[in-house]
Formats: sequence, structure tokens, C-alpha cells
Amino acid sequence: MAAHHAPVWEIPTEDGRVVERKAETVNNEEVRNQRTRRLGRRLDLSLLHLHERLLLDVLRDALTCQSVTVLDLNDCGLNTLPRLISNMESLVRLRLHSNNLKTLPDTISDLNFLERLSVYGNQLESLPRSLYKLQQLKILRLGGNRLQDEDLEVIHEMAGIEELYLRQNYELTIIPREVCLMEDLAELNADDCDGLVAPPWQVITRGIDSIRRYAETHVW
Repeated sequence: MAAHHAPVWEIPTEDGRVVERKAETVNNEEVRNQRTRRLGRRLDLSLLHLHERLLLDVLRDALTCQSVTVLDLNDCGLNTLPRLISNMESLVRLRLHSNNLKTLPDTISDLNFLERLSVYGNQLESLPRSLYKLQQLKILRLGGNRLQDEDLEVIHEMAGIEELYLRQNYELTIIPREVCLMEDLAELNADDCDGLVAPPWQVITRGIDSIRRYAETHVW
């Protein structure tokens, strides 16, 4: 494997092939990291079911490329999230769709500039209590997991959340009232959370204004 100035990674897979992945400029939408003030680049490692050692080698090289602000690790067969990712201080967006993650490491809170985190379609059974430290986070996608009511309590401490996706968490019965009343929250998607009692499904489907009005007049 080698990292070139492009930057380009040539990644040997377990079946003997060499796959080339580039850190490409983010198109159609400008992404800037607040610390580096550089235009963002996206490193897409999706669908690469790499041995842990090979994945860590790529991530170590990516650490030297401060312009990587978007990292995609969708459908990579991950059972745990490599802690090395927490050292990628330039990250603004992290996508982890369709893996086998049951939890996230506490060190994810070290990503001080992270604005979007997507862990859709995993097996999350809990959220780290340190998640509240991600004060720049605006979009949080947690759908398609196994979260319980108490796991959502940390979210209301993340004052900047604008979009929260919880759909298909079938074990949820309550979305905390404090979450429903978050000032910056503009979208709350809890579709197909069949066990949800509060707020009622009929309120959820009418959108955030309906949810907020209900939370202002009801206590649960």
C-alpha cells in the first residue's frame, strides 16, 4: 500500500487484488473544517471488507492528509470502530452504514469538528455517554439499530442537533421530552418505531412542530 500526493491509496485486498481509492474533492457541496479552513476531501472505503490490519494501515496514512473531512466506511463488515479514527481531527462527516457495530467507542467524542454522524443499519445496543461532547454535531442518523429508551438521554445535551433519525429502532417506547423540545431540532424521524408510546405515532408523523407542541403540553 502506498499513499501518493494525489492523495491516492493502493489497497491490497485479502483475495490478492489491489483496489485504488482516492481522497476526492467533495462535489456539489462545500465542506470546510473549522480548524484547517481547507476545502474538504472525501475518502470512500465503502464495501472494502479489509482485514483489520490493512484498514488500520489506510487510516494511518489518511491521518497525514489533513484535508480528509469526509470518511465513508459503509458496508465494511466492521464489528468495532477502529479507535484510530478518533485521531482524524479534520473529520466533519463520518458514515458507517450497514456494519455490525454494537456500540461506539468513547473516544469518538475526540472528533471535535464532526457535524454529521451516520450509523444507520448497524446493531447498536447503546450509545457512549461521551457523545454529548460532539457539540458541533448537526445531523445524527441512528436508524435501523437496537437502541433502548435510556440510550437517547444523552442526545438532549447535544444542543446543536438539527436532524435526528431514529427510524426502525423497534425497541424504543419513549423519545425523551427534552429531546423533543431541543431548540435547534428541525427534523425528527421515528418512522417504523412500532413500540413508540410517547410522543404518540400520530403526533410523530405530523412533523417537528406537532411534536414540539405536544411536548409543551404533556409530561412523560
